[in-house]
Amino acid sequence: MDARAVPPQLILIHYAEIGLKGKNRRFFERQLMRNIEAQLAGLDVAGLERMSGRLLLRLGESRPVEAVTRRLARTFGIAYVAPAYGLPRDVETMKEVIGRRVRQRTFASFKIETRRTDKRFPLTSVELNRVIGAHVQQLTGAAVDLRQPELTVHIVILYDSAFFYFERIPGPGGLPV
Repeated sequence: MDARAVPPQLILIHYAEIGLKGKNRRFFERQLMRNIEAQLAGLDVAGLERMSGRLLLRLGESRPVEAVTRRLARTFGIAYVAPAYGLPRDVETMKEVIGRRVRQRTFASFKIETRRTDKRFPLTSVELNRVIGAHVQQLTGAAVDLRQPELTVHIVILYDSAFFYFERIPGPGGLPV
């Protein structure tokens, strides 16, 4: 990655078995949030919030991405964490923002993988994959490889926000203790 590249200021946190626990879900989410806050004590973190089956951690000005992800990767209840960038929900602006970040990376092949919580979004996941993929291919000349890409651009469309990220850092899973 280019030294001038701005690190992500968000961390998407996907939890593991909490989603299966029905009426106890809120209890487990709150416990996980308390555990995360304890793990990140002393780091520059601006806030933690629940959103659509995941948690969103906002980093402070120093953006301690590596320290945060290292600590979260050891926190029970977390399936994976993803250093992420916020996105507008406008497709043309998405292309521009993702294109800017993709150009900072070196890769020969890629794929776009979209997940939409908000099914009212004007494009289906497959359509958005194609539109963003065509733009990335035009910018970089990289080949599309859906089986073993060197780079995967993950796009998440929620009801009132959108994000994208390049990597998932696995956590231990399980339930928060």
